[in-house]
Amino acid sequence: MSLRHGIVRYSDEFKSQVLKLQAHHWGPDLTLNAAYLEWKYEDNPYVKTPLIYLALWEGDVVGMRGLCGARWEMGSSGQAVSVLCASDLVIAPAHRNRGLLNTMTMTALKDLVNSEYRYVFNLSPSPITYLSFLAMGWRSIGPLETMRWQATGGTILRRLLRRGQTLRHLFPASRRLRTGAKRKTAPSLAGACRTFCSLDADRGREARAVGPHVSVHESPRPEAMAELIARIGSDGRMRHVRDAQYFGWRFRNPMSMYRFLFWEGTQLEGYLVLRTRLRAVRKIVSIVDWEATNGQVREELLWAAIRWGDFAQVDIWSATHAGEVKVLLERTGFRRVNEPKGVAQPRPAVLIRAVSDQMQGSQWSVADRWLLDLTNWDLRMVYSDGS
Repeated sequence: MSLRHGIVRYSDEFKSQVLKLQAHHWGPDLTLNAAYLEWKYEDNPYVKTPLIYLALWEGDVVGMRGLCGARWEMGSSGQAVSVLCASDLVIAPAHRNRGLLNTMTMTALKDLVNSEYRYVFNLSPSPITYLSFLAMGWRSIGPLETMRWQATGGTILRRLLRRGQTLRHLFPASRRLRTGAKRKTAPSLAGACRTFCSLDADRGREARAVGPHVSVHESPRPEAMAELIARIGSDGRMRHVRDAQYFGWRFRNPMSMYRFLFWEGTQLEGYLVLRTRLRAVRKIVSIVDWEATNGQVREELLWAAIRWGDFAQVDIWSATHAGEVKVLLERTGFRRVNEPKGVAQPRPAVLIRAVSDQMQGSQWSVADRWLLDLTNWDLRMVYSDGS
């Protein structure tokens, strides 16, 4: 290739270099990095070819700006729109603070002016890049609110005693985890497996305390989950399309491990999805998606996750949840996370930018709904980068 300096579109010839560069962001396991790249960009159901922009210096890849395909819907008619989500930004340490963030991002936007995409979303801007994005014309829809449940030593002890367990019963499980190789468990999965070991062991337990309809599974049920979403319907707010295709793809993320809690009667009435990072050190999980046909189903799913999981910490985005859901979270022990204040410490937020500079002065909307109004959004962690 003749170009040795500048911004280029990704192609297979750069793959090995990208995997090494992403060791600064995704981690040192190049096999896992390859699986993540292929899942997120090559197998993405919403784009035909990966939309990745690379910065070259003397022929070497020194920066990457990924754009992940997505399909969102809004309005009572469920009008769907294709968008891109800014993702996976990484710059080699020796080339940072040289304007590559702006150059890669603006090059990507100019390249997409004549495409089908009108907007780019960023659901996970880091505090370091937040102000840079605002300077490039991105706009915030408002801060995301995170609520958190945290266990205490007394909470865990009472739970063990209530179950009639003793500490000695934990040792065999601990030994099994330490000898994961004998169970053909990859070392990189050990942390995530530990996070869910209590939840997995408690399948079917405490049914009387939670309800007999809740069960725990390692795999999603895309068709049943999509049917539930369709049956519940939409309130017209902006949300990602959650059909069987989306669920089937989304939960194959090789960087994450999931557990699915289902509430079933004669049919699926609700689900709650928990996620932990593959290399989790502590038993920290996030509720990335949560749907139910009524309040009782919603509450029993939440209590099952908390009572069976023995987690150290559970997080959820709550800014766009209904008032009764926030009340349920508070009653269960969730508290709002103290977020940084001031321009120098931006809070987590969703950023949007129109692809075309000519749209910068207009009101950004889909289906006659203004995109910069937080009340027009239904946000879940499952939509965010890496979840």
